[in-house]
Amino acid sequence: MNIDSRPTRTKAARNYKNIRTRLQKAREELDDFEKNDIPAFNKWYYSNFGTLLTELREKQKRLMELQFLIGDIHDEAMLFNITYAQAYVRVMDAVNNPEPEPLDDDDDDDDPFDSFDDEAEDSENEDEEQFFRDFQDFINHMLGDNKDGFSSEFDFHQTKKEKEEREKRNSRLKELYRNLVQKLHPDKLEKNSPEKLQYWYQVQEAYKNGDTEQLEVILAMCEIDDTGTPRNTPVSMLMQITNHFKAALKQIRSLIKEARRNPAWGFLSKKDSAQKQIMEKSIRDSIQWNLQPINRQVERYEKQINTWAEQARYFEYNEYEIKYDTAEDWY
Repeated sequence: MNIDSRPTRTKAARNYKNIRTRLQKAREELDDFEKNDIPAFNKWYYSNFGTLLTELREKQKRLMELQFLIGDIHDEAMLFNITYAQAYVRVMDAVNNPEPEPLDDDDDDDDPFDSFDDEAEDSENEDEEQFFRDFQDFINHMLGDNKDGFSSEFDFHQTKKEKEEREKRNSRLKELYRNLVQKLHPDKLEKNSPEKLQYWYQVQEAYKNGDTEQLEVILAMCEIDDTGTPRNTPVSMLMQITNHFKAALKQIRSLIKEARRNPAWGFLSKKDSAQKQIMEKSIRDSIQWNLQPINRQVERYEKQINTWAEQARYFEYNEYEIKYDTAEDWY
């Protein structure tokens, strides 16, 4: 009894075309964002906010320097049980007059213990090499004339049918790889499209993993691209390709969802100057909002360090109780 497979094939072909169209559209949307929107947005962004961003970056750097300096002063005061003004003088003296780096001592070569250490190391290496030689002799003795190691032991338990199936899979794997190399190798293509290049990377990964099924899918997709129709593709293969496209579409949609949060998304489509003015005000307010607490903290730290510097100048290492906040308040 013959079963009419045309309805199944028609449905499979329709699903394949539908998912491929959606995938292509999603790829184009993401590609347009990465190649057009992002460069245009970055050019506009740095031309409008370059000065403000430089100020923010310098203030962040200054804040970090002050935090390290106050931390060093605090540690010096606690370690030597001195006032913060005294600790400030010691820390600044170390900063302005760093100790020279120690020179390499060539006399170490004359150390009488060096020859003893070298002899001990050589003896240890010889013992290790002898151990591996003895172990290799033991293995060769157990295996006799078998040059392939333990492979004969496994081959003994393998049936002839299993060997034939394995050889058949390896043969098919190499055959698929050769066919795909002819179709996708970058040097053989006049125009290397992003889709073909992606196929090429997938081929390398599948061949490395011995994934014959994945190579079959890629070859089928290449043949469909060449003929322009899935008419001659088996229904089972069409379903595999459709599932492959669904997984790719899910991944790209996830990337698009993340990209939509980027202010550069759809930047070139914002032709209305009013939209860009609103965006500019929002970004400028955001940068200034981040800059304000940094400025306050830098001002606070500089004020405290200047206080310690004044105390150090006027009291010249005399005992003096600091009437300011404890060090823990300055982090």
